[in-house]
Amino acid sequence: MKEITPFTSFTPYSRQSISDEDKACVLEALSNPLITQGEINESFEKALANYAGTKHALSFNSATSALYALYASLRALDLGDLESFFYSLPSTDSNYKTKSIITTPITFSATANMMLACGFKPIFADVTFDGNLDPLKCEEILEEKKARGEDDVIAIMSVDYAGNSVDAEAFKTLAKKYDIKWLSDSSHALGASFKGSKVGSLAYASIFSFHALKSITTAEGGALLTNDSKLYEIAKLIRSHGMVKKELYHCDQVNLGFNFRLSEINAALGLSQLQRLDSFIDTRNELSNIYDAAFKDSSYFYPLKVKKEDDTRSSRHLYPILLDPKYHCAKESIVRRLLELNVGTQVHYKPLYNFSFFKDYKPKNEHGLLRNAEDFYRATLSLPLHCNLDKEDIGKIASIVIDVFDEI
Repeated sequence: MKEITPFTSFTPYSRQSISDEDKACVLEALSNPLITQGEINESFEKALANYAGTKHALSFNSATSALYALYASLRALDLGDLESFFYSLPSTDSNYKTKSIITTPITFSATANMMLACGFKPIFADVTFDGNLDPLKCEEILEEKKARGEDDVIAIMSVDYAGNSVDAEAFKTLAKKYDIKWLSDSSHALGASFKGSKVGSLAYASIFSFHALKSITTAEGGALLTNDSKLYEIAKLIRSHGMVKKELYHCDQVNLGFNFRLSEINAALGLSQLQRLDSFIDTRNELSNIYDAAFKDSSYFYPLKVKKEDDTRSSRHLYPILLDPKYHCAKESIVRRLLELNVGTQVHYKPLYNFSFFKDYKPKNEHGLLRNAEDFYRATLSLPLHCNLDKEDIGKIASIVIDVFDEI
């Protein structure tokens, strides 16, 4: 049997890239009189909005907080005012008719967790071959509900899996046809584009994550982007205790709210990182192309298909491979063997409805599962891809991966 040489040192599937300039910006922020609620955060928000091409960008201490604020604001708009939202949650008012949001099961749990926190019911629809929510399956659900006289669906929340935009045109058409909102959890996709437009500007409202492993990082953080000024103002209240500042020391609390703010220190890191975002995306695409070339003739698996038109670009947040069905049962052995060889991997994601917490939201079909989502989960495995790796590193990792499949 061929002896496989381990990778130089352990590399996880992803890792942040922090420069000396980033560190200098953080230290400078620490020297400012205000290290929260200052001008750096405002500059970061303006830069985000300018980059994505939206009217508003609102920063948060996590993408989870941003999701909560988005869903809460959406429900407040549905009810007519923010106060109604806080006093009509199912736990306090059983007369409120629960509304639903169609979403994907192939995502991190925060996407659906915050729906439930805001009183929405998640309805899971199946995915396409690239792991993204299937607009045709969403329409099937909407048509079935229409036939039954049900009008509880208020929105569709898609997820740009691995940094690849969903079919924005299809979801815009659905939203218009059924008079609902299209929301986008674009946590994977800052820096991506669809037919010439930046992800973040496509949907009614979009969410970005600045977690350590995303396109850029603020350590922890997130943002809500939208062109709807009313949604923005409601989310802004929710983000900061429901309080409105007035003249001098005067302020008023007009609603219940939370402290979901991003600090100046985190914003300084984000503002510095944002200047390198396009170079990060260039690097991720260059490294992904090396993987693509190395794996093009593999009989064991194939790389996730990514659209490569001139005006459509992936952020390449992840590099997933999809195993041939005959190797699904060997996936755990493959992961363990790669770990022994200093190659870290991850699986994105187990379908949410298979978690105990979401057992009551399993799809309403004979088997309580979605075929494509189940197949995708069994097949997918994310390989290391981050800006601390170079072309030679990717070549070595690719060789190790192929050798491990040969061995197993």
